[in-house]
Amino acid sequence: MSHSNTSNSNTSTSYAEAYKALLCHQHWVVAFSGGLDSTVLLHSVYHFLHSLRVAQSQDATFELPFVPRLTALHINHQLQSVSDSWEQHCQLVCDELGVPLEIKKVAVQSEGKGLENAARQARYTVFEACLAADGVLLMGHHANDQAETLLMRLFRGAGTRGAAGMPTQRALGKAQIARPLLKCSRADLAAYASLNELRFIEDPSNTDESFDRNFVRQ
Repeated sequence: MSHSNTSNSNTSTSYAEAYKALLCHQHWVVAFSGGLDSTVLLHSVYHFLHSLRVAQSQDATFELPFVPRLTALHINHQLQSVSDSWEQHCQLVCDELGVPLEIKKVAVQSEGKGLENAARQARYTVFEACLAADGVLLMGHHANDQAETLLMRLFRGAGTRGAAGMPTQRALGKAQIARPLLKCSRADLAAYASLNELRFIEDPSNTDESFDRNFVRQ
């Protein structure tokens, strides 16, 4: 994984404005699956915050009252035979960056709701339980995800509110969820990953058309 000056400068030019809007939150938690989106998110957030710490240590006029602390959160849904190896991959990535990782295993029970919805509900329950009032959960949704979400909601007959898509930020219990990459395309994230030589997981379920979102992608 690259820790070069090139990656630092790329981060500051690509994502700094989106991250600056979150500096009021003392604790940033990256929802880290190990896939492309969350890997780029974690790497770019890490370098953004690192650049702030360097500025804080070197510049007496540094104006921020604090630099947010960063942790990552991995949800192991235990739905794939390789789920434990994904968990290990996430731990290795976080160890390389020096980012504390919390791992939570969940038991997904569809109970007629569908596996996709049940898994989402299980992880959001964990997200809410793990976040304190000073925290913000950063998620790696990007512009392609937003387009897919809009299509899915329109197919399901969602009204005006549903057609608004995913918000950039919203409340989750006592804390907030933020999606700072919504203006970036998946191609943008892939280019960033290639430039910085990032390793990430390819989830085979992403091509399974039995999941609604994957059907929309085809």
